[in-house]
This record gives sequence, structure tokens and C-alpha cells, in this order.
Amino acid sequence: MTEFEPSSADVEKQVFATERLWPERSGDTPLIVVGLPRSGTSFLSHALSQLPDYYVFDDLYLITQSAARRAGDAVLSAAQLDKLLYFLGWQIRARHRFGSYAIPAVEDTRAEDLNNALRKSFLKRPGTALDLQAEWLLRLAIAKGARNWGFKMPKAFLQAPRLFAAYENVQLIFMMRQPEDVLASYKNMPNDPTGDGDPRRYHPLVYALYWRLAARSFERLSQRFPDKTHLVRFHEFVADPLAQTNNLATQIRTLPAQQITKPPNPNSSYRDKGTKAAHKPLTGLEARIVRYICGREMEALGFDTRPLPQLALSDIADLVRNTAVWLSFHVGEAFARVQKR
Repeated sequence: MTEFEPSSADVEKQVFATERLWPERSGDTPLIVVGLPRSGTSFLSHALSQLPDYYVFDDLYLITQSAARRAGDAVLSAAQLDKLLYFLGWQIRARHRFGSYAIPAVEDTRAEDLNNALRKSFLKRPGTALDLQAEWLLRLAIAKGARNWGFKMPKAFLQAPRLFAAYENVQLIFMMRQPEDVLASYKNMPNDPTGDGDPRRYHPLVYALYWRLAARSFERLSQRFPDKTHLVRFHEFVADPLAQTNNLATQIRTLPAQQITKPPNPNSSYRDKGTKAAHKPLTGLEARIVRYICGREMEALGFDTRPLPQLALSDIADLVRNTAVWLSFHVGEAFARVQKR
């Protein structure tokens, strides 16, 4: 394992090349960080980007965008390519303007230059949306001085077989957090439209089922692909980010990080200090819903089965209120989608 140290001229040439680089010039071990929102996946992506030979993009949903354009696994048309490149260009601009984690080394003023280079390379040698994703991420990695790339997409575990087929030796890293803490964090997140989530999406039943789905996916995939599936527990990671990151580095056979720096403005699921609301626990009823749905998987993945808080009559009112807010939010979103058609 040797560190990749290209010259600045070589970096410029490769990042803005008009020929495709992936997979011939890529490192051979891409990473995908998966899990649930409010589980520290952004900070894990940020930490993995501090491995000398990796760049891991925080929150990339090109798979979702390509599905919306019915691209599937077919070769992209010129129109589909342009729409996906427009999306990718704004990912770079948004990270520089609003992001905190793993900011790309390609400046936002060069986003259009990168798009033009990618457009030319894919018109010469067409490819799929997953090819475009790998090509874009590889160039961001090269800009950082690395060869290996990765991205975070919490629900990408639902498409694991497709990703394993598309990217040889890809490593899936599950970042899992105590389910009661995930739900409490989501329920009590700041109600800020420009923030990193929307508490109106919260419902204890929905997110307990989501946590169980992720846990079961890890169990199934770790049996089927034991050398490609890894588990990081949130409480262990935040206790010693450097040790946990370098443990992963050993597993994927890459150079260790020398230190892990925290971003200057972490999102509200990971802060050293927070408001009382951010640390407010679930009600007794919510905690019992979580335990009933997730209990077996919690034990299997090494999470605590904490003493349950007492039930209170106010728990029922709280659940009814959350259900009404959740229904109203999702009905409103569905209506807005219909109006856009």
C-alpha cells in the first residue's frame, strides 16, 4: 500500500480529461456508506475521506435521479446524460456553499468544466448511470490526490446486489446507531427547512421498521458477502473515530489515517453539545414499539436492550399527534407530486 502522489499538472489533466478513466485508472475498492438518517453516516464519510487514498462523497443520490429518468442499467441517452450531469454539477456547488462533510477538492467554479469533460467522454464512449457515477467520483478522488472513491447513500443497501454486480470488490459499510437514539434524534431535530432533515417525516412505527430492515439487510449480506460487508456502531465510532476508521482501513487494505478532524459545522445528528430537545428520549410507548419491532436485531448486532421507560397517558396523545403530522406531511407531498405532472 503506497500513497498516491500525482503532480498538480497530472491531476488537472486527469480530472478534466475528455476520455473515460474508470475503471482502468481507478483504485479497486470502492466504498458505499449505508444505514439510516440520523446515524452519523455523514461523519463516517468525512472520516473515510481522511484516509490517504480515499475520497467519499457525502449524500449522493444519482441512483434515485437516474431511476426518475428511467435510465435503469441501460446506456444513457444524450438527454439523460445532460440531466444527470446537471444534477452532479449542483452537488459540487451545494457542498461548497452549504456542506460540512467531505467537501470536494474540485472548486464550485470548475463544476461546469468537469461536466463538459464528462459529457465529451461519455459521448465518445457511452455508459450507464452507474458508470457515470463511478467516473465522477473517481475524478473527485483524483482531485483530492487519491485513487479510491466512495459515496454515502443511506438506503443504498436496498440495491446491494445491483451495486455488487456493477462495481467489482465494492465494500458496503453499514453505520448503525441504537434505534431509540435514531428515532429520538429524528423526532427532536431542529424544524429548519434549510437543515439536514424534516421532523414531520418522523413516525416511530415507520422508522423502527426501517431500522429493522437495515439490520436484517446487514445480516443477510454479511452472510452472502462476508468480505464486502462491514458494520460500524455509532457509539463506538464517536468514542474513537480514528481507531474505528483505521480498523476499516485494515479490513479494506488501505493506508491508515493519521488523524480525524471534525467538520467546523457538523449536522444536528452529531454534535458535542446540543439542546435539551435534541437529547429528549422517546416516550415509554415509543420505546416499546421499537423494542417489539427491533429487539431481536438489536441483540444480534450488539446493541443494548435498555430498561424501558414508564408508560404515561400522555404517550398516547403524543403518538396520535405524531401520526397526524406524519400523515399530513406525506399527503401534502403526494398532492404536490401530482400537481407537477
